[in-house]
Amino acid sequence: MIVVAIMAICLGIGVPSIFRAAKKDPLQQAVRDVIEACTNARSQAILHGEPYDLVIRARDGSISVAKSPAPQRSVTSGSGYNPRSTFGSGSGGAVHVPRAGSSSPAAATPPFSARLHEDIIVEVLFVNLRDLMEAEETRVRFHPNGMSDELRIILNWQQQRRTMITLDPITAIADMDIMQ
Repeated sequence: MIVVAIMAICLGIGVPSIFRAAKKDPLQQAVRDVIEACTNARSQAILHGEPYDLVIRARDGSISVAKSPAPQRSVTSGSGYNPRSTFGSGSGGAVHVPRAGSSSPAAATPPFSARLHEDIIVEVLFVNLRDLMEAEETRVRFHPNGMSDELRIILNWQQQRRTMITLDPITAIADMDIMQ
């Protein structure tokens, strides 16, 4: 009987902490999602040799990684930057521009997508020192050479905790800073 009473006391003390540990913190999850999206976009750009974008929709809290929109015309060597020319493509320096309506399986499925918790507020959203909070969709470009646009985003959870995520444009590596 004493053993059962001691077990009940230990269980009563331990159960609330187990539930707190099992319940995910929405702010930590949002920070992990943004950093994972940045890492994924950087990796995709380097692996495929083409620019990829981190797409942020602050109003509905969705983030995704997508291939950058293709240029409207073919770019030939000598008239501008051609990311494929450094990788030895045999296309004579031209970038293939897909026709409208054509899609490939890779383009149909984004490499990464997530939705932030409904209690997370995107408080600040700057890309290349421009405030884009009012934009319906914000794109952060990741280049095949490992560089990216500059990003600064502050996530707020229940007006209590704030975390700032920054993206170094030289290395395209995300860093976070917990704010008070």
